[in-house]
This record gives sequence, C-alpha cells and structure tokens, in this order.
Amino acid sequence: MTVRSLLMRTIATMGLVLTASTGTTLGQTLECDHPAPVGCFEATVTADGASAELSGFAKSFGSSPDAVWYAQFTVPGGADGMMLTMRGEPLPPPGEFAIDDFMANNAEPPDGRFLATGSADLQGSTVKGFQSVEGTVVITASSSSWVEGTFRYEGRDPESGGIVTVEGRFKASHQGM
Repeated sequence: MTVRSLLMRTIATMGLVLTASTGTTLGQTLECDHPAPVGCFEATVTADGASAELSGFAKSFGSSPDAVWYAQFTVPGGADGMMLTMRGEPLPPPGEFAIDDFMANNAEPPDGRFLATGSADLQGSTVKGFQSVEGTVVITASSSSWVEGTFRYEGRDPESGGIVTVEGRFKASHQGM
C-alpha cells in the first residue's frame, strides 16, 4: 500500500464520530480518560490571529513490508483532525524527526522523515485544511502498544495559501497492519 493511498484512506475516515472525551488541557500530563485501546491527542492550531484547541482520539498504524507508520488524530463529532506519516519505520523509535513539505514531496515522506496534514475550524480565518511545510516530531516513547510524542510545524492551506502553526502532543494506541 502506498503512502498516498494510506493518506487518502485515513483522510476519508477522519470524519468518524467516536463516543468518548479526553478532557485534557495543554501543560498537564497527557492521560487518556477513556478505556484502552484508544489513545488521545491535543493540539493548538493558529492562523490569521484565530486559533482552535483540538483534542480527541489517537491511533497509530504500522506496516512492515512498506515500512510506513502513521498516526491518525480524530476530534469526536466533527470533521477536524490531523495525521502524521513517516516512511522508513513500521514503528518510529524515540527521537527527534523532521516534518517536511507535504506538497514538495508529493504526499510521500522521505525515509526517516514525517509529513503532516489536517483540518480545523478556525473561526474568522480563511484557513480550513493544512499541509505541512516544515517542523519537528519528537517521539518520547514507543512500544508495540503505544507511541507518545509531541509535534510542532508550520502548514499551508492548499486552497487559500494561508499559513498555520500547529503544536500538540499525543499518546496513540498502536496497531499493526
């Protein structure tokens, strides 16, 4: 399965309505308030002086034959969410990794690097969807069950050209493919 088809499949499922809440705020230790095996995430998206606080569910998937890993972040009850994708590892090890330009890489992350994409309802902004331009992912813990980390990147809305800043953290349940 190519990264592009993985992205398209995941983006198509981002609108799923899931029933639970995370109840966390930035600055606290990220603990998921719902039963395993569902992980959680929280992020702040800022553009044009507007911002949105996102929180919800986090799951990660890895594929050994293709050496592709991705994390899907879904906000319950809405169309907002994000995704991180890495090529080169079916499960990323702890460490710091670059987030590259989504469009310049034709939605295919270089080995050992990430791409990011997402959407958020930023009231008062022309930005709706965004794709990474540059940034960093820090994987703080990685096991066959969970992947934890933080991310910060600049993104661009492919329609309006608006720039966003995205910053957050996650504890994603991990499932092989």
